[in-house]
Amino acid sequence: MPKSSAVDEPAPSSRRRLSRGVIGAVALSLARVDGCGVPPMRRVAAELGVDVAALYRHFENKSELVEHVSHLASEGVELPKAETGPWRDRCLALSEVIREGIRSHLELGFYGGGLPGANPFNARANGALASVLFDAGLRERELLLSTQALLHQITAVAESEVLARATPHSGHRCFADLVGAQLSEEVRAVWPKRSEGASSMSDFGNFFRYSVEIHLDAIDARLAARGDHA
Repeated sequence: MPKSSAVDEPAPSSRRRLSRGVIGAVALSLARVDGCGVPPMRRVAAELGVDVAALYRHFENKSELVEHVSHLASEGVELPKAETGPWRDRCLALSEVIREGIRSHLELGFYGGGLPGANPFNARANGALASVLFDAGLRERELLLSTQALLHQITAVAESEVLARATPHSGHRCFADLVGAQLSEEVRAVWPKRSEGASSMSDFGNFFRYSVEIHLDAIDARLAARGDHA
């Protein structure tokens, strides 16, 4: 029995029927079916029933396709509406939603060599975080820098989670050993045991919350120092 297509529409069989829209839709569908991000150009071409060279008439390279697909994917990833309450609680909750969006939607392009920083999901995430941090008391350039730094941290942790899925547990142990080898004897004495260290490094929930709260603590300290604490 032949393998069914990942898309509902029949695959185009000629160059004339191809377009950026058709190619992007097929690549997005395959990315969601495979769960591995935007697939190679040859995989997309095979699904369309064309030679891979035909795709390069519409996209210069894989990175351009990834960027196009990330824009398409962004349209279907929602962020919560603004809520009331303490700004820290709102920022933590929003950060968790952004993290989940990134790690659950590999087609957004964070792992495929595109330019995810320019996609609509990233722009909405920036705007939502900026709104909360504005309420906290940040303004102008400080608001922009702090928002971008926080989103970068959220993205970095989410990317690490995705990459860790494909890393054997022994890889975490090796990392713990490498870190421990750089420590002084005094610090090494309190370094977690090998197995505990390997386990904690894969506990991204706690790691994520800790990394975001460190950022929010710094904002709190800045606001308090100048008497603008929200």
